[in-house]
Amino acid sequence: LGALVLWFLGWAWLRALAFPLAFLAFMFPLPFMDNYLAFPLRIFMSTVSVSFLNLVGLACIQSGTAIVSAPDFAAGLAAGERFAVDVADPCSGIRSLFALMMVSALYGYLAMDRVWQKWIVFLSSIPLAVAGNFARIIMLTLGTITLGPEVAIGTLEEPTFFHMLSGFLVFAVALGGMLLVGWLLQRFTPRTTAVNR
Repeated sequence: LGALVLWFLGWAWLRALAFPLAFLAFMFPLPFMDNYLAFPLRIFMSTVSVSFLNLVGLACIQSGTAIVSAPDFAAGLAAGERFAVDVADPCSGIRSLFALMMVSALYGYLAMDRVWQKWIVFLSSIPLAVAGNFARIIMLTLGTITLGPEVAIGTLEEPTFFHMLSGFLVFAVALGGMLLVGWLLQRFTPRTTAVNR
């Protein structure tokens, strides 16, 4: 498509249509990214979640991609007896990461005036997606402790309403963060700087 635009309309049109043409890349499935990123993301999310839960006083340990309660010998409880949450493939955050990268690219292009602002908004989607997924895992873990796994999680084939609701938390946190980043960029960027689209 880019070659056709260049051939028939010239460089000026290609520059003008550069973003819409590049945006089409998001329509292609990227299965190789699942293989390279999904498992490391699962390990990372498990590690961060275990560190946070231990920090706030919920003793737990990491077993692969699973977050399990630490053994409590005084109460006669083995590891994982109080709660156990596995960060499965759908919970790795890879799908929400791609979706948020797409949304942030579009938001940056439409809402930001300067090229560097657009790039900051776009690149911020990565840590924001991780933060949203972290909030989801914490919500599922706390839900498992208070409501039980049958209500909080269900199964991979039939997740519960609570589990599905936690999926929306990813986007609430990430999109809220993206809008905040955009507002901060516009609020604290000097207006005297020349606009560079």
